Amino acid sequence: MGISSCSINICSISWGTFCNDIPIDFYQKNPIVSNIKNQAETNIDIKDIIQQALPFVIIGGFLSSYQWIDQYTFHPLMKLFYPYISNNQIEETFGIFNFNINKLVMIIVSLSVSIASTVLPLVTKFRYDSEKISKYIKQAYTLMTAVTLPACAVLYTLGKPIYIIFYGNYANDLEYMPMIQISCLVALFMGITTVMSMVLQGLNKTTIALRSIYIGLIAKMLLQPVFILLTGEIGAILATLGSLIIISIIMGKYINSRFLVANKIDKTMANHIYCSSILLIFAFNFCNFIIYKFVPTTRFSQAMYLAMTGCIGLIIIFIDYRRAHIWEVLRKQ
Repeated sequence: MGISSCSINICSISWGTFCNDIPIDFYQKNPIVSNIKNQAETNIDIKDIIQQALPFVIIGGFLSSYQWIDQYTFHPLMKLFYPYISNNQIEETFGIFNFNINKLVMIIVSLSVSIASTVLPLVTKFRYDSEKISKYIKQAYTLMTAVTLPACAVLYTLGKPIYIIFYGNYANDLEYMPMIQISCLVALFMGITTVMSMVLQGLNKTTIALRSIYIGLIAKMLLQPVFILLTGEIGAILATLGSLIIISIIMGKYINSRFLVANKIDKTMANHIYCSSILLIFAFNFCNFIIYKFVPTTRFSQAMYLAMTGCIGLIIIFIDYRRAHIWEVLRKQ
């Protein structure tokens, strides 16, 4: 009985080994497969892969460069132009705008990045069809503004309760609210540059995107001391805003000159998006003026106030977008 089972096991092992050796022998001895293998091995060039990937890495991560520039220049420039301000106060101010507020801004920017990532494969697929590319760029612009502009309006007017919910009531709102409001414009132009850089990557025009980014970063370094000298602690944010505006102009000028996107954007739909964002600002400011002074500064109370005003904002957006058929465009995307 033991010999029989042992024989069966040996036969099973031998048969399994034989079956496993069949594809290996075929793979090694078949000239077509061997040729494909050798060609694949010879075509892999690490240097070429790095050269192809480097522009995408730079374009994808250039927004972090602004934080690096601020990190190494803000403190020395503040001490140079305002020597009476203490080091602790400078570091506290730097932490507010470069860490706390920047996290809020990146929430809005992430919306634009998600929109841009949907545009890239479509532009790449139809990069030789100008009509379709114009259509997709127009849709990307409509989608980005329809989402990003209301988000900026919310952060602009409800920055104080949002800041307290995230970080508590530890800082002076007169100090961080101007930074938040300027950072809303920064977030808007970060979104615009992200979408346009993705479009240029899809068109295989990474050199134009890189050139725009290099010019913008140089402008940031040149504007930094000027704005800090003139406006103090908000100068670094203004320098970033100026840099992003320059990048947006350079990229937008090329895209518009090639595809005439400005002439193909639905003006009625765009005006509804702009007007709804302005309505949000007026509505939230009215709520701030009438109700907010009675709201305690605890995180729970601020969250309840934010939920109430958020519902009002959603109603405004829904009614206006539905009337202009923007809601249908968003659902199709």
